[in-house]
Amino acid sequence: MLKPNVNEIARFLTEESERNGGKLPELDRIAWNAYIRALVMHSGELFSHVEGLELRQQFPLFEDEPSSDDPVDAMFTGKHYRDHDPNIPEGECLDETEFESNSWKIEQDAKHLGGQLNISFTVAWYGKLLGLYHSNEITDSEYRKLLLQLPPLADNPVERLEVFMNRYFDESK
Repeated sequence: MLKPNVNEIARFLTEESERNGGKLPELDRIAWNAYIRALVMHSGELFSHVEGLELRQQFPLFEDEPSSDDPVDAMFTGKHYRDHDPNIPEGECLDETEFESNSWKIEQDAKHLGGQLNISFTVAWYGKLLGLYHSNEITDSEYRKLLLQLPPLADNPVERLEVFMNRYFDESK
């Protein structure tokens, strides 16, 4: 595995933005934002917090739009995870794995959204899961199981992100 080159990634994001009228398409922005945040939070050796912030400045965030509900911010702040997990006895905590935690969170987001993830949350989850996988927080088997909880997308921007980022990761994980 190589350490991702922040300048190379920033250049790629800038070029993608320029190809799209100066702004990264919304679903691509969601995918990259979720992916980068997962890497920064779970792997200081791949991206430092400062490098993550530098990359996130390459594209506008939803928080700049007062009427929006940013799926990435909702996921990373736990906005929809207020319900008590029935697997945890009252007054106790459960030492759950990253896999178990994210499986439950996917279910909670779907529940909050009326039973199924919308396209924005689906893309955000694909991006976050790839970031968790690349930072070795979840195994290959766990990654594939979590992906099965997500609705399939015909034109998934995370697939393009993964093709670009695979240059840094050993594909034989």
